This record gives sequence, C-alpha cells and structure tokens, in this order.
Amino acid sequence: MILSYTIKSRLSNRSAYSIILAIFYYIIFTSSSHAGTTIIINEIAWAGSTASANDEWMELYNPTDNTVNIDGWHLQSADGSPSITLRGIVPAGGYFLLERTDDQSVPNIAAGQIYSGALSNNGEKLMLADTTGAVQDVIDGSYGWLAGDAKTKQTMERNLDLAGWHAGPINGTPLAKNTAATLATMPAQKNNVSASLNIASNKTINDGSSTPKTNLQQQDLLAGIGTTDPQQFSNELKNKLEKPSLDSTLIVIGVIIIFIIIFVSVFIYRNKRTREAIE
Repeated sequence: MILSYTIKSRLSNRSAYSIILAIFYYIIFTSSSHAGTTIIINEIAWAGSTASANDEWMELYNPTDNTVNIDGWHLQSADGSPSITLRGIVPAGGYFLLERTDDQSVPNIAAGQIYSGALSNNGEKLMLADTTGAVQDVIDGSYGWLAGDAKTKQTMERNLDLAGWHAGPINGTPLAKNTAATLATMPAQKNNVSASLNIASNKTINDGSSTPKTNLQQQDLLAGIGTTDPQQFSNELKNKLEKPSLDSTLIVIGVIIIFIIIFVSVFIYRNKRTREAIE
C-alpha cells in the first residue's frame, strides 16, 4: 500500500513539475518575445500637402516582430502642441497614421487616429513615450526640421535603415514603406545621427533652403543628451532597437523567482505527504 502510494506520489510530482515547467517556459518565451519592443516616428508631413498646408500628418512604425498596443502612449511637442494621447494597435512591421483635425488630411486612407494641434514650419521637438513614461523616440527639430520641403510639400521620411532622415516624395508615403534616400533627397548635414534621436547639422527654414548649423548649436543638442560625440550617441541609440529593455529583464527575473518558490513549495509539500503516508 505504501509502495503504491509512493509510486503514485512520485508520478504526481513529475506531473506537477512538468506543468510548472511548461508554464515557466511559456511565460519566459512570451516575455522575451517582447524584449526591446519599441515604436518610432517614421514620417512627418509637417508642411501639409499640395491640397492644403493644414493637411498635416504623422506616421509611426513598428520595426519589431510583435504587435504593439499603444493605448495610453503619448506623443507630444516640446512646446505643448500637438499633445496626443494615443490609442490603437501597431502591427508587427506595420504603420499607424495620425491625421490632423480630420480624416481628409490624407485622402482615401483611413487614419488610425485624429489629433489637433499644428506643427510649426520652423521645426519642433517631438517625444514619444509609452505608458510607463519611458521615452521610445525623440525627434529634435528645435533648430528646424531635419528634412522635407515647405514649398514642394515633400515629407520628412526616416531612412530605410532607420539612420537619419531625407526628403520624401511630394505628399509622402502614408501607411507605406518609405522611399530610399538619394543624394538629391538627403539634407546637407554633417552628422546624420541614427536610430531614435536624430541630431541634424543643417537648419531647414520655411522657404525650403538649408544652411549649415554652427558647432555651438550641434554641441548644445548633444550636451542635452549627455554626450559630445555624435557617433557614440548614434551607436548607442542604434543598439536600443536590439537590446531588451530593463522592464523585460525584470519580468524575466520575477518569473524565475516565482518559479523557484513554486518548485520548492511543491517539493516540500510532496515530501511531507510522503512522510505522513509512510508513518
């Protein structure tokens, strides 16, 4: 009888351990699959369209392999307008379109969200943050937009390698893949800093012309992000898309601790039951 119970107890232990392990691996791999998840600002029609200067829009891009829920995220200009509380989902490798005022800013293409607040043709500093307040992307156009043209209504498009910006086609490529940068569309800038934050060494003004930035202006921007080396900052930001976030790491550690606690608890409980049965 005792032998029979012991065998059943061991089999039960193995089943319990198997279930725990299955749950553990599921949680670990599910959490890991979202490591480093980020959304970036991909294209900005800051000058409007050929139909109207008021037809402004912005496009977000999800470069990851996971769908991202952006409910509660915030996209805001440093001067307070626009200030957008986002809602919606950005599919893996997909786009999310924000249209100003109404859904006619981009004819025949439905907006993911409508917002209010005009973008200045003199430039804006835009910040995208998730629900925890963690900054996912910053576009610093404080000294002028990094690309685009107020006269021709070319948009400001992120390069396909996510490193820097160029002037997109007239009226842009909303909800579609950006065009490839060429010498004709690249701004005349010394430091085309990559990934999330882009520091331009040119100043784009309302008439679409460009003048080189002074070293003082460049250093002012770089000092604000804690480095004086544009290349170093470029490399660090490019790694942002590849490295797991701290939140994801803490989740994995927490799951491991919970697994250990459950495992030890089940082990102690089963041994206690076995001893009681033998006695």
